[in-house]
Amino acid sequence: MDVTGTDGRWSGTVSAPAGAETVVRVGGWPLRVGTTREDAVLELLEAAQIGNPEKLAAWEVVRGSRPVAERLAELSAVELPDAVRSAITELLGAVGAGEG
Repeated sequence: MDVTGTDGRWSGTVSAPAGAETVVRVGGWPLRVGTTREDAVLELLEAAQIGNPEKLAAWEVVRGSRPVAERLAELSAVELPDAVRSAITELLGAVGAGEG
């Protein structure tokens, strides 16, 4: 089983022959990819099924030094699948929650 995710949001992919009974048990432990939220975004981008130019554009926004609200606005101009944008937004928003 392949498991990916960060900070309580994760997914699992199970491969089994057609018609085979498959049982998946999930524990309640926290799953984290990367040691920081920035690392988690990098892992997410590396795994995303999008082009390298889009990954680079998103990464440059994430690494920026501007306030999170400005980076989130800039991220909206990067062509990303909704799921990828949503995950990055959630990660950046969690970081920005402590900004004044």
